[in-house]
Amino acid sequence: MTVRGSWMRSGSSGKAKQGDEHSARQAHWTKTVEPVVPANAGRRVTWMELRLARRGCTLSLGMETSWRPMTIRLRNGPICMSRRNRNGFTLVELLAVIAIIGILAALLLPTLSSAKARAQRIQCVNNLHQLGVGLQVVLENNHGYPVMAMGTNGGPAAAGVPWITWVHVMERDGLGIAKPKPDFFKKGVWLCPSARWSPRIQDTADSPAYYGYNRSGAVPVATNPTNYLGLQGHVNSDLHILTPIQESEVAFPSDMMAIGDSFSGSIEFPRWKLGERPPDVLTCGNVLTRHQGKANVVFCDGHVESPTLRFLFQDTSDVALVRWNRDHLPHRDRL
Repeated sequence: MTVRGSWMRSGSSGKAKQGDEHSARQAHWTKTVEPVVPANAGRRVTWMELRLARRGCTLSLGMETSWRPMTIRLRNGPICMSRRNRNGFTLVELLAVIAIIGILAALLLPTLSSAKARAQRIQCVNNLHQLGVGLQVVLENNHGYPVMAMGTNGGPAAAGVPWITWVHVMERDGLGIAKPKPDFFKKGVWLCPSARWSPRIQDTADSPAYYGYNRSGAVPVATNPTNYLGLQGHVNSDLHILTPIQESEVAFPSDMMAIGDSFSGSIEFPRWKLGERPPDVLTCGNVLTRHQGKANVVFCDGHVESPTLRFLFQDTSDVALVRWNRDHLPHRDRL
């Protein structure tokens, strides 16, 4: 069978266009196919031969037929005659796109998370740098370090008596805020953007502190406060007050830590025994992940470092211990 046909643009009333390939690609075309069967045809038409005839092939069949002319609608010209006109994506294409997006997201999310953590750590370092500058202002004016706590009138800090802490002294005398707002320690340079507290700390503490003071040095906080080697202040047993540690009493300001990340929500920065001393500080929040296993610390001379938690709290070498004590001695016997 010989299939004859001609191309004609859909909806046109003029003559059929031939040879205009560009125009055929820009519009929908139809092809009218008229099967012509030789006179000596004698066998039946198979389904495959019929499909080939629809594709515009020339065939020789063995029988005559009374087929009516077939009209084949094409998409954008005489190409891909067998494809049906369709719009949108197939299910396979859609699943492929979703898979690619998922792979890209899996590759990008860790990078974005790491960049965010790095930015937060830098912000925390900047906060401590500002606190270090404020500490130098206090030393310049008073020639001594802020005491841990005292009464508002300089008397003892006792229950039922208005009292202030080193945080208030730093905000007022160091940072130059004459009348600090009641919630000043919840924002600004006092807020570490990386800190996350556990429900236990949020429920028991009115407002967790983000930075603490090196109160006791390498000596555990529970021991006799008269033996503290940090910056809390000298205990006056007669007046029940703390007197400031003089600037000259710190042997090496560049190698003694003054203020650091608070991991328990308190305003002190003790030498924690991670996983040992109850209550375990590891249960207070994101201690291990706050700064990727590090802590930010400002020293008595105002510079900031980020030592590892292991070096801070578990290393018992002289190099690690002397950084806690104002006399720059390890005092390993008091651990």
